[in-house]
Amino acid sequence: MSPAQLKKIHGLILLELGLESLPPTVQEKIIAEVGQNIFMAVQLEIMRVLPESARKEYMRMIEANKPEAATALLQSHIRDVDQFVANIATRTLKEFKELEAAQPA
Repeated sequence: MSPAQLKKIHGLILLELGLESLPPTVQEKIIAEVGQNIFMAVQLEIMRVLPESARKEYMRMIEANKPEAATALLQSHIRDVDQFVANIATRTLKEFKELEAAQPA
């Protein structure tokens, strides 16, 4: 994910989970944990939508630490990568909130 996407997701997590009033250290811990779940969800969805040949190339780019090339590859297969990531982040946060609401008090 790009730095801009990470910043947007950071803000989304703060807003959606109502973390604004918590101390920054607590916010960062929660954001890191939830953010990891979002990152994994994004990666899984990328693997689902990319054709097999592009998946292999994407993984090579990630393993070689070439984020710009990986982003360019994604942009050639996903119409609006930023919106794609935002949709997955929103869906993952919604699922997280539903799980939290289902927990007994």
